[in-house]
Amino acid sequence: AMTKRIYKTGVVVVVLRGRHAGRKAVILRSFETGTRDRAFPHAVIVGIDQAPQKVTRAMQKWDEKHPDKKGKVAARTRVRGLFVKYVNLNHVMPTRYNLDISGKLSTIFDDETLSKEEGLRAAKAEAQKTLQSRYYNLESASSSDRKLAAAKYFFQKLRF
Repeated sequence: AMTKRIYKTGVVVVVLRGRHAGRKAVILRSFETGTRDRAFPHAVIVGIDQAPQKVTRAMQKWDEKHPDKKGKVAARTRVRGLFVKYVNLNHVMPTRYNLDISGKLSTIFDDETLSKEEGLRAAKAEAQKTLQSRYYNLESASSSDRKLAAAKYFFQKLRF
């Protein structure tokens, strides 16, 4: 009997082990049978280390009053600490959510990019922009409630 694949592209996962434990990430590619150089089930994930923070009315007002200064809202809504890594599937927990921009992200991080250090920096910057714009366009870009729920969940700090 064929088992149903859980770790598909786009699935939001929670990292359970390592320096990014407790952080949310999204699967870009998964190798459930393993490969020659990694003979265990693994996946390429991209995640964020620090979720965007809450913005209050007072901060928005402060920004309006001080247009010359660096904005508080912009600083707090930044997507910080993007990470990309190969991870053993035993060390991630899948959630019921699917992130809709995972296709865009997996084109940014192809196998060639992941193997070269200099290409990776540029790719990370591009992925950062992609995630940032997805966060800024939470409501407007969502075509369905499920996509909106997934994006909202992904950009929220994990409560436990």
